[in-house]
Amino acid sequence: MDHHTVAAVSIMGTCLDVLGSLYLAYDLLGGQHGPLRLFTRAVTYSIVFGIGYGLGLGLFFGLAAGAATGITMWTPTMQSVSGVQDPIELCSFAG
Repeated sequence: MDHHTVAAVSIMGTCLDVLGSLYLAYDLLGGQHGPLRLFTRAVTYSIVFGIGYGLGLGLFFGLAAGAATGITMWTPTMQSVSGVQDPIELCSFAG
């Protein structure tokens, strides 16, 4: 087996471990009302759209468009849930 393949599988496993620990922390810290809701939604949207774009349009575009789309999709959702219209206030953890 090629050492590049082993490295790619190892990095992918580490990324999945980090994602799993993120969801565990999200659940343990209060779920929808906890402090990780902002980060978890943005990461989830970014991964889902990044994979979708990456399969059709290539890895680099998938990463860039996935991150941009994830953050863009997250903002209106959080504004409707929290009732805050100011993006700066939305990103603060106060309140």
